Amino acid sequence: MKTITIAILIVLLTGFSSSVSAFELNSRTDNDRKLMTLASMALIDYQQSVQMFYKTDGFKELNPILGATPERQDLAAFGIVGLGIAYGINELMPEGKFKDFLFDSMLATEQFNIEENQRVMNTGKRSFDSIMLVMSFDF
Repeated sequence: MKTITIAILIVLLTGFSSSVSAFELNSRTDNDRKLMTLASMALIDYQQSVQMFYKTDGFKELNPILGATPERQDLAAFGIVGLGIAYGINELMPEGKFKDFLFDSMLATEQFNIEENQRVMNTGKRSFDSIMLVMSFDF
């Protein structure tokens, strides 16, 4: 487990190393910060998933893309692809409400997933029987 986590960290750091200079650390945008927050939250979600699926019996993945019992490398690949998409959004989309909507929705969804994972690990019960996608609007 530590090896996979370290490998994911190395991939993330390598993948974002070119973007670190693009972030111009002295003048980061809010979306640069959101991207780094999302990467941190993705690692938490991954660790929770490993704990639930490989160290405890009876838990199943709800994401139909991954299947009920995903392999560790599938979880890692799914997370890396998701972060790659987030990075692409950050670099390619112009600043504005739609970009904010996408980032805020990704962050809210990831936070909700982390909270739900923790609830399931503590109580053994889910709040819902499907994956949850959260949309965050700013009016």
